[in-house]
Amino acid sequence: MGAAFTASTTLGFGDLSPSCEVLVRSRIWLAIDARLYQLTLAWQDEESRLAKDFGWLGLPESQQRAHPQAREIYVLDAQIKALIEQRWALLEALEALPAYGIHDVAAKLAVAVRVMRHEDAIGFDLLAVAVGELSGQRCRACGAALIPPDLSAQG
Repeated sequence: MGAAFTASTTLGFGDLSPSCEVLVRSRIWLAIDARLYQLTLAWQDEESRLAKDFGWLGLPESQQRAHPQAREIYVLDAQIKALIEQRWALLEALEALPAYGIHDVAAKLAVAVRVMRHEDAIGFDLLAVAVGELSGQRCRACGAALIPPDLSAQG
């Protein structure tokens, strides 16, 4: 993905103005992150089922791979790995984009909070509070929320 990834081509919007790219990419990143969370929960459920029903955790990897009931966990695993790669590539692309205004900065902060939560980074609490404070603010120039509701979720 990397540099070739653009939100406009991925979503079929054609050419977006540069000022839209940060917001669109932030929303895509957060959507991918939410999907990863769902897939991870499904993977955990499947692993628990396999462990309970077939002694999965005690099997050598070769037997796990050959197990007739293992297809679903490997499908989920492949989806998760692909989305993780997309998420990191998109994060790198987002970091390289300039912010054209406070809305772009706020969108980048919303993504940064989620990244820090995953990485258990020091400073997460402070950043989360700052993003929460920005969530309640409106732009003086246009009146829009600095962090729209779909970007403000910090979970």
